[in-house]
Order: sequence, then structure tokens, then C-alpha cells
Amino acid sequence: METLILAAIISAATGWILARFVFKQKPGGEFVAREIHEGVLKDIIALKENKARLEEENRILKELNNKNENELKKNQSAILELSNLLASKDKELENAIYALDKESEKIKDIEKRMREGFSNLATEILDKKSKQLLSVSEEKISTILNPLKDSINAFNKDIEDKFHREALERATLKTEIQQLGEITAKVSGDAENLTKALKGDSQKQGAWGEIILEKILEFAGLERNRDYLIQPSFTIKGNKRLRPDAIVNLPANRQLIIDSKVSLTAYERYSSTGKKEFLSEHGKSIIRHVDELAAKSYPDINELNSVDIVLMFMPVEPAIQAAIKFDPGLISYAAAKNIIICGPSALLASLKLINILWQKSRQTENARKIAEMSGALYDKIILVLNDISKIHEKISQADELCRSAELRISGGKGCITDKVEAIRELGIENKKELPEIYRSGN
Repeated sequence: METLILAAIISAATGWILARFVFKQKPGGEFVAREIHEGVLKDIIALKENKARLEEENRILKELNNKNENELKKNQSAILELSNLLASKDKELENAIYALDKESEKIKDIEKRMREGFSNLATEILDKKSKQLLSVSEEKISTILNPLKDSINAFNKDIEDKFHREALERATLKTEIQQLGEITAKVSGDAENLTKALKGDSQKQGAWGEIILEKILEFAGLERNRDYLIQPSFTIKGNKRLRPDAIVNLPANRQLIIDSKVSLTAYERYSSTGKKEFLSEHGKSIIRHVDELAAKSYPDINELNSVDIVLMFMPVEPAIQAAIKFDPGLISYAAAKNIIICGPSALLASLKLINILWQKSRQTENARKIAEMSGALYDKIILVLNDISKIHEKISQADELCRSAELRISGGKGCITDKVEAIRELGIENKKELPEIYRSGN
């Protein structure tokens, strides 16, 4: 900068000298030279001012340059320190990551072994508990099912016995029918003889008829006081007492009333003499018995749920035939009044049918009981299966809780087993050792 200023001053001085020399050779040249000299002086002054200004600016620039150089050196030094520190931290981080990877592998290995150990232990415990629970469940099921099984077997045996007896009864039914004819003939013969022996004694004839009636009830396979009653007494409205000779119980809580009527006096005379007047007397006596029986109003007995008909039992078959001979419409007349006239053969056949109905009813009742018990058994089995399902759920929950407890006890750094071992290492007195699978180093 100073060299430029000096060159400008020298140039101006040289120009002034040359101008003065040139203009001095001409008229008026002095004046021109003076102007030039003044102009040059002004330029010199301006140049000095510019020099001073430029020098000041140069000084300021040097100061700024020095300051910037100092700051740059400081920044370079700081950058170098930071670079060194970053390199150091990178190395430390690399070492830490390597150590962490090693520790992570070690922890994973520990967790794997502990999980396997706890899993084996939990499996052993669950297997043991499951066997115990299944054993208890089987005992409970046996306790529930065995009595029912015994009952069902008993029912089955009872049904088989009943079917067997029924088969035997069917097999012997033909024989019994044949015997029935023989018995009827015998009873009729005995009745003929008895009629002669009891001639004129109506009370004894009635007692004999009741005896024959009960014998037929027994022969039909019915049981007294269970399947039938003999001469029960009832009171109906009007304080009127009724006493049928027999009441036979029917299935569905129904009853059949039987009244024995023995009218043999006129019949004995007819059979002895053959006179029609005795036949007429006998026939009218039977019709009178039908009317009397219809007037007794057995259906009005509140204690009974009897069927609408009443059986009028006559123990002597020929006496019935003789009455029909007198009045062929006798059977229809009686039936219109809900009275069925029957002899020993018809009564025995009817009672046999009733006995078969009772057997079928009891079999049906047994089947119903079996169905009810089977339904109860099914419900019990469902309850037991539901309990077993709940037991399995509880076992699963226990397994989850066991695994959770395992993780809390020995699941990672700072776990309970580590703390327990740290306490032991401080010098406590202990008699038992921590299992190997629960130690972090394994």
C-alpha cells in the first residue's frame, strides 16, 4: 500500500516538473504550470488522506485477522480434543457393546437352563398332581356310578326275571286254559253237590260264593291287600254304607268292583224236577240281583276311582245258563245297567288279564325309573366332567403361576437367588444349599 502511494507522489512530482518545463517555454505558461502544481498538490493531499484511511483500515484488518487466526487456532485445538475424546468414547462404546453381547449371551444361557429346569420341575409336579386329581376323580365317579350301576343291574335282572316268568306264563297259558275248563267243570259239579247240601240255606250259600271268589283271585296270581281287597267298607252320602265282596286294583289308580251272588234254591229245585215254574223263579231271582246291584251306586264311593262296570260273580256256570234259558236278553239287560254277569271261567280269564296288565305296568314303571336314573346319571357325569375341566384349568393356572414365580425368583440380574447367594457369601450359617439350577452361574 505504501509503495503505491509513493509511486503516485513520484508520478505527480515528475508530472509537475515536466509540465513546468514545457509550459515555461510558452507565453502564459507560468500560470498553467501553477494550476498544474496546485492540482498535483491537491492530489497529493487526497492521496495522503487515502493513505491514512487505508492504513487505518489495514490496521483494523490486521487486528481482525490476528483475532480470527487466534480463534481459529483455539477452534482447531478444541476440534482436535473433541476428535480425540470421540475416538476414545467410540472405543469405550465398542468395548461396552462387546461386553454387553457377551453378558446377554450368558444371561440367555442362564435363562434357558433355568427355564428347562423349572419346566422339568413343573412338569413333574403337574404330572404328580394330575395323577392324584385323576385318581380322586375316578374315585368320585366310582362312588357316584357304582350304586347306580348296581341299581341298574338289579333292575335289568328284575326285568329279565319278569320276562322269563312272563314267557313261562305264556307257555303255560294254554295248559291253564285247559285246566280252567276242568276246574270250571269241577266247580260246577261241586256246586251241584253243594247246592243240594246247602239247600235252602241262603247265608251259607253266600259264604261259599265268597270263598270261591277269593280262591279264583288267588289262582289268577293276584295278592291280597296289594292287588285286591276283600269286603272293604265305605260310607257314601246319606250315611249309607256299602260293602262290596271284592275290589281289584287296576293300573292307573283305577278299581274294579266284584259282587258275589249265589241264588241256588230255585235252581236246585229246577235241576231236580225240571219244572218251568222253578226255572222262572230262578231267572227272576237273578234279574232281581242285577237290579239290586245296580241300585247300590258303587261309583258314588269317593275313596275309589272305580270303572263304570261291576262284575256280578255267580260260582255255578249251569245256574247262569239256566237263567239265560229263561231270559235270553239277561246279559244285555245287565250290561245296560253296567253289570257284567260272569262265572268262574270268565272271571278267571278277566283276572288273568288284569294280572298281565299289572306286570306290563310294573315293567313300564321300572323302565321309567331306569330312564330317570339314567338321566340323573348323565347329569352326574356331566357335572363330574365339568369338575375335571375346571381341574385342568386350575392346573394350567397353577403352571402359569409357577412359571411366573420362577421368573421372579431367578429370572435375570438382581433376582432373588442372586441376593440370597450374596447374603450367604457374607458369612451366614446355613444348612442347605441352593439347587444348582437356580444359580445364575449355571
